[in-house]
Amino acid sequence: MNVGKILLIVLLVISVASAFVGVPYLGLLLALGGLVYGVIAVDDDRKVYFLVMAVALATASGSLSAIPVAGEYLTTMLTSLSGGASAAAIGVIVKGIVDRLT
Repeated sequence: MNVGKILLIVLLVISVASAFVGVPYLGLLLALGGLVYGVIAVDDDRKVYFLVMAVALATASGSLSAIPVAGEYLTTMLTSLSGGASAAAIGVIVKGIVDRLT
């Protein structure tokens, strides 16, 4: 298991836990973890796929709130995951800019 997979698992666990318990510094944890994941773990051939996934997740993260009991929890999980994915997308974009400049 490499660092990228471990970091992804940690981000998923934090996102799921955020729906049930208060996670201190949740935004900071997701932003830093996502940024590092985007820089080190997203391969060059998967950049476009990852960026599209981050935009789709940010757009659709609130769509499950209408489900009566589980909707609030699912929305919180997806919104947290969306924050990490958006930070990772920024990491991918910055890495792409640096690669083009060097």
